[in-house]
Amino acid sequence: MVMHNRLVSLAALISMALTLSIVSQPTHADSFRMFVGEIKALNLGEIQRVAVGNGSLISTSILDNGKLLILAEKEGDTELQIWLDNGRVVAHHFYIIKQNAARNATEIRRIVGDSPG
Repeated sequence: MVMHNRLVSLAALISMALTLSIVSQPTHADSFRMFVGEIKALNLGEIQRVAVGNGSLISTSILDNGKLLILAEKEGDTELQIWLDNGRVVAHHFYIIKQNAARNATEIRRIVGDSPG
């Protein structure tokens, strides 16, 4: 009987450990490329907590409407983990680059196109 109780206890502990490891593993969602100074809003639902791998690269704000506002602060790459009220953990990867080359090229074409010769 004692052996049976120990086996039941061991099975319960293993089951709990497996459940906790499954719940705490983040779901890797999207990767985003942003430019320094760019703002992005993610609509994720009710957010409990947010953690940024390198907090000097992006800053975050949880808005009242359930959106997460992300501001690209500095060049580099980092991961953002978001804990939702439903128990899910979502991880996004952010690649922050210094400047928007397409926007710069458009600006240059506009300026050059406007000047004679």
